[in-house]
Formats: sequence, C-alpha cells, structure tokens
Amino acid sequence: MRKAIVGILCLVTLVLLALPAGAMPPTWAEEAMTFAVEHGILDEADCRPTDAVTRAELAGMLVRLLRAEARADLRAFTDVQPGDVHYDDLAGAVALGVLQGSGGALRPQATLTREQAITMLARCFGVARVDAQVLSGFSDRAGISDWALGPMTAMVTEGCVRGVNGRLNPQAAITQQELVQLLYNMAGGLIEDGAAPESASAVLRAGEKAPENLQLSGNLVVCGAADEAVTLRGVQAGGRIVICGGKVQLTGNCSAAEVVCAGSGVELAADGSIPIRVVSGSAVISGGGMVTADAPVTLESGTYAQLNLSGAEAVLAHGAQVEEAVLAGQAVLSGEGQASHVTLRGSDCRVTAEAGEITEAYDAGISQVRAVVAQPANEPTPGAPAVTTTVRFENVDTTGCEGGVRRCTLSWYVNGTAVEKQLDFPLYEGATATLHTNGIYTGTLPPQLTILARLSYGDETVECTQSVNQHLEQLPTPVRTLEVECTVIRNTSMYSSIGSGWMCNVPAGTYAIYINYSGTSYGKIRLADGREGWVRWSDLRISSKDYVRTTDYQQWEKEQFVNTRGYTSTTGYLVWVNLLTQKVNVFQGTAGNWKLVRTCACCSGKNTTPTIGGVFKYQYRQNTWDFGSYYVRRPMIFNGGHAFHSRTYIKGSSGLLDATMGKPASHGCVRMYDADVDWLWNNMPFGTTVVVY
Repeated sequence: MRKAIVGILCLVTLVLLALPAGAMPPTWAEEAMTFAVEHGILDEADCRPTDAVTRAELAGMLVRLLRAEARADLRAFTDVQPGDVHYDDLAGAVALGVLQGSGGALRPQATLTREQAITMLARCFGVARVDAQVLSGFSDRAGISDWALGPMTAMVTEGCVRGVNGRLNPQAAITQQELVQLLYNMAGGLIEDGAAPESASAVLRAGEKAPENLQLSGNLVVCGAADEAVTLRGVQAGGRIVICGGKVQLTGNCSAAEVVCAGSGVELAADGSIPIRVVSGSAVISGGGMVTADAPVTLESGTYAQLNLSGAEAVLAHGAQVEEAVLAGQAVLSGEGQASHVTLRGSDCRVTAEAGEITEAYDAGISQVRAVVAQPANEPTPGAPAVTTTVRFENVDTTGCEGGVRRCTLSWYVNGTAVEKQLDFPLYEGATATLHTNGIYTGTLPPQLTILARLSYGDETVECTQSVNQHLEQLPTPVRTLEVECTVIRNTSMYSSIGSGWMCNVPAGTYAIYINYSGTSYGKIRLADGREGWVRWSDLRISSKDYVRTTDYQQWEKEQFVNTRGYTSTTGYLVWVNLLTQKVNVFQGTAGNWKLVRTCACCSGKNTTPTIGGVFKYQYRQNTWDFGSYYVRRPMIFNGGHAFHSRTYIKGSSGLLDATMGKPASHGCVRMYDADVDWLWNNMPFGTTVVVY
C-alpha cells in the first residue's frame, strides 16, 4: 500500500506507536515486560522489546532480579572502570558467577547471542544438563558452540527454551523481549513480605523473609546476604533450591531434588539429606551428605557420603569426614579433614588431605584414537547435491567406561560451517559415523568441499578431514525476480530523472521492462541494452500478464542466493521478498551465514504499481493504516510508503475487501496473512535489512 508520510520529524515517535506517556510498545512478551518493570528488573524508559541485549544489560537485569548485594573486584578487567554506567551491575554479576570475562576483558557492550544468554541464565539458575538427545529435534543444533551444548541442553530439557519452527537460532542476537520472557519463565514469582506467590517456581530476593513450610512444585532461587543467614524452614520444592550467594540455612525437614550453589561466597548449612551441587563461584558447606563440585568448595563439620570433584579444589576442614571421594580433571583434595577412600580419574589430580586408601583409575580419554575414512564422500552437483561419507574410529580404549562405551560429541563441518552435531556419540572400537548433507553451502561456491569430522571428549579432540570436488559448470539457473514487460506506444524521450536529464529517443513499438513509477506521470523502464530511465506514463502500455513462478525455490537455493550476494544486516535478521515466487523469506544469522527460518506467502504490487526492488531497512511501524472505507493491520514500513501489512479489511467489519494472495495485486506494499504479519511484528527488529528482488 502506497502511503505518503508527511512531516516526520522523528521516527522514534512512530516506533513507539504514539502510545501514552510511559506506556510500553505492545509485544508478545508484554506480560513478562510488565512484570520486569513493576519489580524494578527493567526501567520503563529502557523498554526496547525488539532491540538486541548487551552483556551489561543482562548483568543488570539479573542483579536487580535477585537484589544481589555481593560485588566482585573488577580490577583484573581492562575494559571496565569505576564510574562506568554499568560498573556496579557488572561487579554484581561477576560475584554471582554469572558473568565471566576472557583475556582480561568483560566486553560489557558486546551484543549477546541466544546461546550466550542461555548459558548465563543456566549458570545463574543452576540448570544442569540432563538428556543430550533433546536437541535432536532442532535442525540447527550443529550451530551450537561446544561450550554452550551443556547449558542449551539443560534449558531445553527443563522446558525453558523451546525454539521456533524447529530451530534454536543459537547464533542470533537475543532481543530484550526474548530475554525478559526467559527470565519471567524461570523466576516464576517473587516472594514478597513473607508471602508465597501463586506460581510453580519462586525467587527469594536478598532482604526478603522466607515463608515457613513453603511448598513449590518447581524451583526456589534464593539470594542471601553476607552478614545474616537466610533460614529456610520446612521448604518443600519439587525442583531445585538454588543459592546465589550469601548465607543460607536449611532446617525443619526441607526437601528438594538438589541444592545448587551458584554464586561466590555461598555459605550453606544443611542436614545432609539433599544432594548438593556447586557449579560456580565458591561455597562453604556444613552438615554432610553428597556433594558434587565443579568449583572451589570447603567442607566443614559433618560426614559426607560422597564427594565428586572435577577440576577444582575441595578443602576438608578439621572434623570433616568424606567416605568416598572421586577426583577428575585437575582436582585437588586438601585440608585437615579425612577421606576414607579416594579414586583418582585424572593423572593431574592431587591429594594432600589425609586419605585412608587411594585408587588410580585414570581415564585414557581419546588422545590415542584414530579416525579414518570408511566411505569417501561423493562429489556433489547442484542437480544432485546430496553428500554421504562415513568415518570409522580405531584404537579406542573404553576401560572404566559404563557398558564399554565412551560418550563423546561428534561434530561435522563443511567448509568450516557446522552442519551436524551428535551429542553423546557412543564411541567404542570400530564405531562408525555417517554424514548425510548437501554439498552447496553459504558463501562463495569453491571448487572443493572440505569435510571435517571432529570427535570431542573433555579437552581432547580427534579429527578426520577429506576434500571432494564440486562441479560449478552444472550450477542451476540463478534466482530471478519478477519482470513486467511493457511497450512504448508512441515515440517518446527517456530521461535520467523524472522530466529532466535527457538520455535518448525511444521509438514507438519498443519492448522494455517496467521497473518503477511516479504516480501517473512517469514510469521507469529498462531497455534491451540495459539502459534505465524515465518516460511519460501515457507513452507506455503495461502488460497484464501473470509472471509469477508457481514453484518456490528450495531452501538451499534461497540461502545460497542471500549469502553469495553478500547481504548484511545490523540485526540478526534478514528479509528477502522474492517477487517472482510471491514469497517473503526470513533468515537469521550473519553476513555469509544466513539460515532460512520462515517462508510466508505474500501479495506484492500489481503490474502497474509494482513493489520497488532494492535493499532497504525496516524503519518504523504503526498499528493500522485507515483509508476510510477500508484499512490494513500492522504496517511495517521499509521503503518510504512501502510496507509489510495485512490484506485489506472492510471498515467496521472483519470482512476482507481483497483476499488476493500469491500474485501481484496491491498498490506497492507487501500484503501477508495475519499470522505472518503478526510473526514479523513480534520478531523482526527495527533496522533489519529488507531485500526486494
């Protein structure tokens, strides 16, 4: 729909949809956004639902959600200084064990990908990996970084992350509304004034009183203070009790699946009846029981039936007794307490505490494993792009592995792009793995494909690489756009701009391609020699022929098109309107690595009023466009007055004025079904590149 926008002084006003002062833009996560504002997690002035979120912004939300009091010393990080806007939030997030720097930098202004944000939330809420196979149903699981596999698996297993259209989009930037909705789902409700919320899970913020005999079917997240212990009396949690720093005491027959210590400076006093897991920061525990620790822990008075320690140090205080300790990685068992029996599963583990018996059961790992090609990859062609190859693993040692099988991660890469990932791959002598994929990938089309199989186990990797040829001479017909023919009906002049810049005379009877218009005064055409210019509208006859291609391009063809063209976007989204097929294709990713996530039917501009081709930006939006007798829903403007919006509705009713879809019929805008319009409205960030071709 062509609509003139006059007198726009500031696009922000239209972005906010002319809402009343202080109101938030509508969003599918409106309930979660309202919750965040009402409880001080997000400032109302900072509500930008579709904007990407930075590391510092997530740090601030978590610190405010928990009212975390502890602050870490940030002097080791070179990119933050006292007085910085987010300095206090960053110090709080580091103390929580949620934010971890690398290379001496915290990178506070870096945009968070979905896998980074999910990893941080899993760390904060103590979510542990359970069933690795839950990712098998997601088509883009291969794009998950190895370090994010555990957290992503855990969050999917718990139901916190569900994906969209069978994709997790791990490398896409997470938007504010996505992050707030995740926080809302995980937090459940807030315990305030000693009253339990009506929710499955709850958060007890620092300074709040815990209600006695609290019963929750989900999780309880507790943020304690450093000076005074929070007492949880008679708490019954169907899930976890997560402690994010401070002193906490469990008493009165508390029960839970486990207690998770997920922050620095945790001091936990319990009776040993609930398993304890230390996942980050550091913890001091008393009362005995079963403890699993991946971070430094001090065990004070009590008898501990088992201690599983991986890559960290456990200090046994005087009077602490451990019956069975299992050390892995570079774990260290020290202190004045005693351990009855210690099993060492790593050659770099050390025991300086008093131990009655020490058994060495070192894990051989996979350093000696060989990966060989059992079935070489075939040479793909665009007409037959399928590639199949098999690798076999030899010289495998599974001593001490349950059932004689070592569980590893197997990843496949083609030209450096991850295309498949198998979690918990069963490794044994002679085990094989087969890749079935297509040979044409994003970016330029090289004459060869490099296929890499990488087996990972802890910090060890084994690789097998092979190369196969691609037959570029058999490339398919390039993706095309819709071209409307026209005829010059009388001798006329062609201009470089409307009415000026004479270029040439065009004789009557000339055939051309009609590509643009200016009202009913001039039309832009392309001659057979490639020259483009403007001629008088009255001198043209526009074809009424239907040029639409009835079969859509395949997914790999679409991804190849946008990636080989080098399209970029300032957001994690790219939209391509293919006029020839009347399809809106939505991609996520980055330049050169765009992945198709949604295809929608559409109706573009009719032959005489075409949707103009080019590369544009999604600029702003409005709730409706009212044209008196009819209206359209949710116009999202990307080129002057051209927009995505619904089909035309009769004013005062829910009936459609024009239900046409799948062929050009509009005044220039891109009409879509309501469900697809709503999806774009809720998911496409402002600034997204829109390609019309």
